[in-house]
Amino acid sequence: MKKIVMIAIGLGLAAQIQADDLNKSVETLKAGDTKKMIEVFTKACESGNMVGCYNLGMVYEAGEGVKQDLPKAAGYYQKSCEGGDMLGCRNLGIMYANGEGVKQDKSKAAELYQKACEGKDAGGCLALGFMYESGRDVKQDKPKAAELYGKACEGNIPLGCLGLGLMYESGEGVKQDKEKAKEFYDKACKSGDADGCERYKKLLNPSGNF
Repeated sequence: MKKIVMIAIGLGLAAQIQADDLNKSVETLKAGDTKKMIEVFTKACESGNMVGCYNLGMVYEAGEGVKQDLPKAAGYYQKSCEGGDMLGCRNLGIMYANGEGVKQDKSKAAELYQKACEGKDAGGCLALGFMYESGRDVKQDKPKAAELYGKACEGNIPLGCLGLGLMYESGEGVKQDKEKAKEFYDKACKSGDADGCERYKKLLNPSGNF
């Protein structure tokens, strides 16, 4: 099976955000007949199971076992989002941010990320935090970005911890606190983020003598 192609948003954030979510549908497809699995997902979606709709979105976005169809993927994500699946909201937001399968609309993307974040989806918090920190297509609000990175970090997304660590180290959006920065870098590092490890080491030993 060919490698899944991730949609990128800002500094490659989406690859991080989506990696774990893909397993839910891709592993299922690997384990059985693709055509049959699509039939199962379709039946589930039509019966009101939003996970089925979300999985169909993933299948058509990736083009796994079917011809890639981004507008169809967006439609399934929208249906799952409207049905309360926050992963569908976030993935639809990514499509709006990049103009993939839908007309590009960054404001709509931000709305969808907000909905996903409020629904306890840490990836949505991370994506929205990036927009507020950079001021891309929303009014720049670094304290808000720090708050959102904190939620992403609490949801075990390393980039959320790294982003919050950077803000504490620089004093942007929060009161400068290098001890807190070190704490968040350490958390990012322990979750597998190499940049977090390097920044933790530098704060631990500014002289560079390890």
